[in-house]
Amino acid sequence: MQAPYRIELPNDFGMGSVNAWLFTEPEVVLVDSGEHSEHSWKALNEQLAAYGVSVADIQKIYITHAHVDHVGMAARVVAASGATVYIPEYAYDICVNTKAANLKRFEVIENILLELDPNPQAPLNLGYRMIFEQFQDYWIPIPKEKAVPVPMQDFQVEMGGASWEVMYAPGHCNNQICFYQKEKEWLLSADMILKLLPSPVIEPTIAPPYQRNQSMGQLIDSLKRFRALPIQKAFPGHYEIIEDVESIIDHQLSRIQMREKMCHDYLSKQKASFFEVVVHLYGQGFSPPCIPATLGYLDLLDMKGFLKKQSTVQGVVYSV
Repeated sequence: MQAPYRIELPNDFGMGSVNAWLFTEPEVVLVDSGEHSEHSWKALNEQLAAYGVSVADIQKIYITHAHVDHVGMAARVVAASGATVYIPEYAYDICVNTKAANLKRFEVIENILLELDPNPQAPLNLGYRMIFEQFQDYWIPIPKEKAVPVPMQDFQVEMGGASWEVMYAPGHCNNQICFYQKEKEWLLSADMILKLLPSPVIEPTIAPPYQRNQSMGQLIDSLKRFRALPIQKAFPGHYEIIEDVESIIDHQLSRIQMREKMCHDYLSKQKASFFEVVVHLYGQGFSPPCIPATLGYLDLLDMKGFLKKQSTVQGVVYSV
C-alpha cells in the first residue's frame, strides 16, 4: 500500500500553495489538480518527474471539491494524458458547465453582499466581482466525456493499491468529499482538516430554490464526525501532512466557539452593521474569507434564536 506523495503547487488566491496528492502504483492517480496557470503547470511537471512519472502517465484524477485551486487545471492534465476525472456528484455540474454554474454561484454571492451593503460600488462588492472574474482564467471546464460523477458517500475508490472510502465533508463547501483508508487510518482531508480553520464559503444550496447555504453548522458537524474517526495521518489540501489530527480539530472547534461568543457579547451591548461585526472579530485589515466566516457565526446565533436583524437603507443591522 503506497502513501500519497505531496505535490505542492503555487496558488494565486491567498493560500500560498495548494496540494495535489500523487499515487504512482499500481496506476498513476492524482488527487486534485491545482489551478490553471503556467507556473502551476511547470511545478506539476517538475514534481511528477521527481517521482519518475509524467503528466502523460496520469490515468485517473480524483477531485475533492469544486474550488478553482483544486480543480482548475484538471482539464489541461486530461488534454495531455487522456485521464478520466472523477468528480463529487454535487460538484459535477460546476466542473463541466463551469461558466454557467459559477454565474449562478456568484448571483447568490452578489445578492448577499448587496443585502449587507446596498451600494454596488462599495469596495467589498467590487472586490468580490474582481476576484470572481479573475479566477475564471484559472479554471478550465472538464470535458463531459472525461468526467465521471462520484457518489458523495457509501462508495469506495482504489488508489495506491488500497481501497479508500468516500466521505461527504460539507462545511468549507457543500460539494466536498474526503477519502479515508481504514486499515492505515489515513485521510485525504481536502480542505476539511487544515492547520488553519477552513472558512465556509458563500455558495448556493445544492438544490433549488437556490439560497445561501448556511455552512458553519455543517462545518461543525463534519469536524465532530471526523473527530470521532481514528485518523493517524491527514493529507490536507494545503500545508504539510497532519499527524496530530485530534488536537487540530479540537482547536478549530474551540476557535469557532470563541468567535461565536465574541459576536454574541458584542451584539448584546449595541446594534451593529455586518461590517462592524467583521472589524470587531478580525480588525480593520480583514481578508475576504472573513466575510463568509462572520456570516457563519451570525448564522449560529440565528439558529439558536439569539439574533435580531433589521434591514435599513445602509444594510442589515444586527443585535441579540
